[in-house]
Amino acid sequence: MADAKKLKINVSPDKIEAKYSDFAIIAKSALGFNFDFAQRIPGGNQVNIVSRIGMSPQHAKLFFKVLERNLEQYEKQYGEIKVPEGVKRSKEDNSIIHFVK
Repeated sequence: MADAKKLKINVSPDKIEAKYSDFAIIAKSALGFNFDFAQRIPGGNQVNIVSRIGMSPQHAKLFFKVLERNLEQYEKQYGEIKVPEGVKRSKEDNSIIHFVK
């Protein structure tokens, strides 16, 4: 596996902008995971997908572990991340996360 500090990472100008997401949908199958990141439209019941990322189950698990480690480091440096009361998840399969008023 390549050392990330030695990798030269290129980002094309059309991909450099960070996309904001306040809504996420996770779909899974035996072959992998799809993560849809979206923005909720204010005043309505519509969301617009801003990015879709697909991963193998193995990559998704490694991503989760790296994200968890980074969140722990963030909280050590900046303090606990408080999750607001208005966070909801889909009751059916726990695959949708969004913030509400």
